[in-house]
Amino acid sequence: MKHLLIIFSILLLSSPVIADNHKGETLYLWKTSSGDVWKGFGEKDIHPQYKGDVENGKPNGLGVIINTNKGKYVGEWRDGKKQGQGTFTYGKGKWEGEKYEGGFKDGYRHGQGTYTWSDGDKYVGEFKDDKPNGKGTYTWSDGRKYEGEFEDGIKHGQGTWTSIKGYKYVGEWRENKSWNGKEYDKKGNIIGKYVNGVKIIEEPVVVVEKKPMVVVEKKPMVVVEKRQTGVLFRRWENRQWRWFRNGNKKKDRKYVGDIRNGGPNGQGTLIFPDGDKYVGKFKDGVYHGQGTYTFHDGAKYVGEFKDGKVWNGTVYNGNLEYKIVNGK
Repeated sequence: MKHLLIIFSILLLSSPVIADNHKGETLYLWKTSSGDVWKGFGEKDIHPQYKGDVENGKPNGLGVIINTNKGKYVGEWRDGKKQGQGTFTYGKGKWEGEKYEGGFKDGYRHGQGTYTWSDGDKYVGEFKDDKPNGKGTYTWSDGRKYEGEFEDGIKHGQGTWTSIKGYKYVGEWRENKSWNGKEYDKKGNIIGKYVNGVKIIEEPVVVVEKKPMVVVEKKPMVVVEKRQTGVLFRRWENRQWRWFRNGNKKKDRKYVGDIRNGGPNGQGTLIFPDGDKYVGKFKDGVYHGQGTYTFHDGAKYVGEFKDGKVWNGTVYNGNLEYKIVNGK
């Protein structure tokens, strides 16, 4: 892969199509009601501008496209879509400073590639339909690292997570959660394990006799993490919603209530920047159980939530009210 990237880089630098003089044809991408259309005219500040190899009126071969708002792509094309090896560098906006180098298929990140975030995080591995999928390594800017399997953009399958201090979890992951595996300290000693998502540790059972305390056996003990009460903030970062200990209540969603496993679990209140508010039960960070969601305009939903969605309850809006049964 390294050799291929080196060869491809040389081709990009030496090819008369990709060079600064941009020899080759110029096309513009128009967004229409019937889909994307390539035309030989346009305004580069409005229509993404392509320069490079063209066949049958579409980008085919090597070329460069620059979108004033979204960024720049340099690489291979087929029938008007990114296909093969290429580099996409994001422009101004939400993902400014982020970069992807690797394979594309039908315009999406696909195959082996490297995605680098503006904060220093990096993923190297397999992609499918624009998301990490398959085997890969995600390295955080602070030194944490996960090596293993991904599915649809999250940790899923076999993998190893390493903390900043060298502690590790090795085993199975399900939907981003430790599932069946073992935890190790930095010396390689087993300090715990997970069975079907439940944390278990090995602790000695101590018997008190006339002599000093003697360890007579070891038995597994299920450890239920203590539920703490505190404050969390939720915001969109690295293309997903995440919980943080610190935040800005004017921009982020603020949670006050029971916390377990790093997220809302139990009773709590979530306040939105626009004035919306939810008071009720949470499970694994989402609404689950009985609760009340009040909109900033005064309307509200009272009843049961399931996996973050309204399920069985009543919506009140002024003098109007209607029932929701099984999510409908």
